[in-house]
Amino acid sequence: MTNPFVFHEIVTPSPYDLSHFYGEVFGWQFQRIDDQGTLYAIRSSTPGCAPVGLLTKTSDEPGFSQNTLFYIQVEAIDTFLPKAVSFGAQIVMPAMASSLGEWQYRLAVLCDPQGNHFGVMKAVTRAGQVAALPETPFDFNEIVTANPSALVERFYRPLFDWAIEMTGSAEAPFYTISTDQNATLSGGIAKVSDQPGFHAYAGFYIKVDDIALSLEKIAQMGGEVIMPEVTVPLGDEMVSIAMFTDPQRNQLGLIRRIQGVKP
Repeated sequence: MTNPFVFHEIVTPSPYDLSHFYGEVFGWQFQRIDDQGTLYAIRSSTPGCAPVGLLTKTSDEPGFSQNTLFYIQVEAIDTFLPKAVSFGAQIVMPAMASSLGEWQYRLAVLCDPQGNHFGVMKAVTRAGQVAALPETPFDFNEIVTANPSALVERFYRPLFDWAIEMTGSAEAPFYTISTDQNATLSGGIAKVSDQPGFHAYAGFYIKVDDIALSLEKIAQMGGEVIMPEVTVPLGDEMVSIAMFTDPQRNQLGLIRRIQGVKP
């Protein structure tokens, strides 16, 4: 697997309050990392594995404005960052070392040429040894942007070792991203709609078994459904998806992959 999506972060005003929302709706378990309550690690469902993500408190420091971030694994951040800048990226948060308990990270946050934020990080280590990728609830990553074709050809394709395929139409292009050899689609880049209420963003989808039940729980816990469940093709398969905002107005998606191939 090359340049996989490996970590997910929600930067939000009150991580403590939001941990209750995600715990109740999705059953996630959290670990408070610091005494100030600014970092809550999202635990993997597999015991002994590294955290799969983070709730982080917003601040005025670069890279800590409210956002949803997916992180892409790279081999050498210090080599990758100047290359990304040469293709039009801006560095939002320079490379830094961080720890979540016994797990060590080295990561950075960038902004692509169309204003979408994303993170990069080296493989997670523990006691100096590279850790295996954990089981994660985050099943799909998406950038919705003004000019996906230009972003793919001039930025993401030269930077990452991904299989990127164009689907959809010339008026509404959608690019699928596979980061491994078995053609599992783990990301996409789409054109933002010009209809009212739609905006560009980079975010991710949570895998669930029952989207309708999850949307019901989200509404009960103070979230808002912004796109009801729809079934759409994704490569050679069909998926059901929906979109919501949590009580602190972070926008995320739900996804359920339907067994079998599309007709």
